[in-house]
Amino acid sequence: MKPRAHGIAAVAALAAFALAGCTQPDQPAASVEGVPIPTSEVRAVATAVQPFLQQGADPTSQAVRDAVLAEASTIIAQRNDVALGDDVVNQGIQASQILQAMAESDAASYAAADGTARSGGRTAAENISRTNIVVEALGESVYLEQLRDLDITLNPKFGIWAPSPPFVYESNLSYAAPADRLRG
Repeated sequence: MKPRAHGIAAVAALAAFALAGCTQPDQPAASVEGVPIPTSEVRAVATAVQPFLQQGADPTSQAVRDAVLAEASTIIAQRNDVALGDDVVNQGIQASQILQAMAESDAASYAAADGTARSGGRTAAENISRTNIVVEALGESVYLEQLRDLDITLNPKFGIWAPSPPFVYESNLSYAAPADRLRG
């Protein structure tokens, strides 16, 4: 190789090394009032909800939507003195066959993700239960009005947030539990 070619190759290698060190860490999937929703949590939840979605629905969009609504519901609950402790959320899960089955899928998904239990993130069943509790306590119209007032930012790689009705565009967001997952 000629001396000039060595110099160009060295500069290119140095630039690539420098740029690799400058890459930003994984950006959150979304944030609600500045509270980040980690992409890793969304990916784990997406795996758990997949068996419960209608055919062709996007599990990642559903997981982002549910995580955003759960965080928003937590904030709305605090502002309106709605009880939303773990015991209340778990009661909400136990009251629904679909959420019970989803909780079992959640546990398997988090364990399979990296061989460990989840690290502080909410499960799909917890997300949905939180939202259901707050909507029932306040009523849908009050809930949606307060939801519109929140600062919700969605990472563009996950879609576009539309607050009314709460929706992540580019997906079908309906749950349908497989018959074998429901207790008879």
